[in-house]
Amino acid sequence: VHQTSLWVCDVQQSRICEYDVRTSKLLSVRGSGHQANQSTIEPQGICFDEKSQCYVLCKDFLYRFNDQFVLTNQLSIPGLSTDILYRNGKIWVCHYSQNQVIQVDAKSLKVLSQFSVGKGPVSFTWNSSNELLVSETGENRISFYDEKGKKTRQPITLDKTSIISAIRTNINDWIFLLDSAYYKVYAYSKGGGSKLREFNIPGETVRCWKPGI
Repeated sequence: VHQTSLWVCDVQQSRICEYDVRTSKLLSVRGSGHQANQSTIEPQGICFDEKSQCYVLCKDFLYRFNDQFVLTNQLSIPGLSTDILYRNGKIWVCHYSQNQVIQVDAKSLKVLSQFSVGKGPVSFTWNSSNELLVSETGENRISFYDEKGKKTRQPITLDKTSIISAIRTNINDWIFLLDSAYYKVYAYSKGGGSKLREFNIPGETVRCWKPGI
């Protein structure tokens, strides 16, 4: 969600769709893989900075667009990356293929650092304690890291048949997990000490979402 719009990555059709949050009306469709200056092949994630610049994570590439959605820079990141976050002038990339978290300077779009995480990372989020929470699907757990990749506490261990395809936190530091295997959303307390809520999500679900405040 950015300003009054909901931005959705349409992987199958290689495009970015913008919807009005209040009316659900489709406002625009960006890129289709046919325009060289707006290529969005298999978009996996999207985020914005304070200047409304848009960063789109696609297969093999990270793209930056200005507020008019004109391509201004790109970075080659070979392989499949599955989630992206903007924070304090940096872009954070969850690289599924390499089992890594990559830190990129938002201005220059150059890699600053990277560190290894558990197998099959698909989604991540920050909490108010500056901990990075990573969903490691290959090990059925949620792990906690600092900015340099050091583990900060014990992980949340999940059911072996669960597939946590999205993770987010709210202002209370509750941890929200989307379990695509069971069509459920779980809410845990800060640090994952206890499960607070469980929500049934009927039918097929999408990975890109954000819990309400």
